[in-house]
Amino acid sequence: MIPDYIDEVERPNEETIAAMLEAERIAKDPNVKHYTDLDELFEDLRK
Repeated sequence: MIPDYIDEVERPNEETIAAMLEAERIAKDPNVKHYTDLDELFEDLRK
Protein backbone atom coordinates (compact mmCIF):
# COMPACT_ATOMS: atom_id res chain seq x y z
CA MET A 1 0.00 0.00 0.00
CA ILE A 2 1.29 3.49 -0.91
CA PRO A 3 0.97 6.11 1.85
CA ASP A 4 -1.40 9.01 1.09
CA TYR A 5 1.30 11.65 1.59
CA ILE A 6 3.21 10.41 -1.48
CA ASP A 7 0.64 12.16 -3.70
CA GLU A 8 1.19 15.47 -1.89
CA VAL A 9 4.71 16.21 -3.10
CA GLU A 10 5.38 19.91 -2.85
CA ARG A 11 6.76 21.53 -5.97
CA PRO A 12 8.80 24.74 -5.79
CA ASN A 13 7.18 27.91 -7.13
CA GLU A 14 8.77 30.05 -9.87
CA GLU A 15 10.57 32.33 -7.40
CA THR A 16 12.13 29.36 -5.62
CA ILE A 17 13.18 27.76 -8.91
CA ALA A 18 14.77 31.06 -10.01
CA ALA A 19 16.68 31.28 -6.71
CA MET A 20 17.89 27.69 -7.06
CA LEU A 21 19.10 28.34 -10.62
CA GLU A 22 20.87 31.53 -9.50
CA ALA A 23 22.57 29.66 -6.66
CA GLU A 24 23.73 26.97 -9.07
CA ARG A 25 25.07 29.61 -11.49
CA ILE A 26 26.94 31.41 -8.69
CA ALA A 27 28.40 28.15 -7.36
CA LYS A 28 29.81 27.26 -10.79
CA ASP A 29 31.11 30.74 -11.70
CA PRO A 30 34.90 30.90 -11.22
CA ASN A 31 34.72 34.71 -11.08
CA VAL A 32 32.57 34.73 -7.94
CA LYS A 33 34.54 34.77 -4.70
CA HIS A 34 33.92 31.69 -2.57
CA TYR A 35 34.66 31.26 1.12
CA THR A 36 35.80 28.25 3.07
CA ASP A 37 36.43 30.25 6.24
CA LEU A 38 33.70 32.21 8.05
CA ASP A 39 36.23 34.61 9.56
CA GLU A 40 37.35 35.59 6.06
CA LEU A 41 33.73 36.06 4.98
CA PHE A 42 32.93 38.33 7.93
CA GLU A 43 36.16 40.26 7.42
CA ASP A 44 35.12 41.02 3.83
CA LEU A 45 31.61 41.97 4.97
CA ARG A 46 33.04 44.56 7.38
CA LYS A 47 34.89 46.31 4.53
